Amino acid sequence: MADHEGVESEENIIDVEKIEEKISLTPPEECGMFAEHEALTLKLEEQGSDVESTNESNGNSNDNTVTGKMGKGRGHWRRGKKTKLGYRCTNNLKEDHKQPLFGVTFNCNFDESAEDPLIFATVGSNRASIYQCKDKGEIKLLQAYVDADPDENFYTAAWSFILDSGEPILAIAGSRGIIRIISAFTMQCSKHFLGHGSSVNELKFHPLDPELLLSVSKDYALRLWNVRTEVCVLMLAGVEGHRDEVLSGDFDILGTRIISCGMDHSLKIWSLDEEKIKKTIEDAALYNNAKSTKSFKTLQIHYPKFTTRDIHRNYVDCVRWLGDLVLSK
Repeated sequence: MADHEGVESEENIIDVEKIEEKISLTPPEECGMFAEHEALTLKLEEQGSDVESTNESNGNSNDNTVTGKMGKGRGHWRRGKKTKLGYRCTNNLKEDHKQPLFGVTFNCNFDESAEDPLIFATVGSNRASIYQCKDKGEIKLLQAYVDADPDENFYTAAWSFILDSGEPILAIAGSRGIIRIISAFTMQCSKHFLGHGSSVNELKFHPLDPELLLSVSKDYALRLWNVRTEVCVLMLAGVEGHRDEVLSGDFDILGTRIISCGMDHSLKIWSLDEEKIKKTIEDAALYNNAKSTKSFKTLQIHYPKFTTRDIHRNYVDCVRWLGDLVLSK
């Protein structure tokens, strides 16, 4: 359950104009990555031209060209138009705190019919920053939040929105184990959640319910929170839980399964489709701390539906659902 005691409430809002002066923005034509990309593109085109010229001189202009499409018959190619790489470096930036950026995430919660801007957030050191991608590769700093504790180090961020107003919110967490909910408009910390006994490594919002937030931690546990009613709904840990730091977690596309991984080399799948779990999630959504005489009782889940340590021989630091398939690294 969210606890507002013993946590510093001061938040510093950075002067965006001063920050922009310190952040190093490199124009596309001066970007080293851009130059490397152009050189690689030219090299590939030259190689393609050389091979094509060789084939034509040998009378085999219709077969085995580097750039083309597979024709009918095994091993035969039709000559087609040369294609360039489908991406290019348009810009880069370096934040002035000179510390690593551990997380970057785009805000995908927008109306497809509306022309919403491309907004992304970064976290690193004790700062969370929000940027906008503009035309011609320009990147503009919109807002920045700095935690009151200079020793905080944010590791992860996740976007969601408030159902009633549609206001975008950003959840951030890191080394102190405190989850903060930041208003993307004011960059003020509106809520914070305590519960994890160590650093929080990753945050994920539920794909269908924007009020449910998953956190994974160094304390061997996963927690599911309702950010509106400010309660911890589930704790996934215990007898058959992780035996070491949890590094990553993800919801499947329907939000009925969670997969997690960590330093114990294991992958674990947790089901949210059981009746007692569904009932607890519903009760958490209806809970009102001001009217209730009792604190919300978090449901403990000790047993995953599936677990294995036979896939990886070392720690697993990232896992994602791809339909019913799982990608792990």
